[in-house]
Amino acid sequence: DFLTQRASIPFFTILSAWIYEGTLDDPYGEFFIVEDPRVVPDGEGAAGYWRGRFRFEERHIPRLLEDVQQRVLHAGKCINVLKLSDELDEGIARECP
Repeated sequence: DFLTQRASIPFFTILSAWIYEGTLDDPYGEFFIVEDPRVVPDGEGAAGYWRGRFRFEERHIPRLLEDVQQRVLHAGKCINVLKLSDELDEGIARECP
């Protein structure tokens, strides 16, 4: 029981950061959501970013989250896009006279 709790700390740390901050810090590529940093917002809006920036790594989806995996993915995506939108707005505001 002690070892299981200790072993799950990194997973739940990554999961919490994803759900509450929209960030992924997975240096070993073990989480079930992966990020493609090559996908950036383009001039046509955030649709491509939304679809392509984050996706599932099917072989890493834990059974305990199978029923809610889409919700977990969308929760982090929403926070990430909101933060990105805020950053873009600040950059535009700085450029305005």
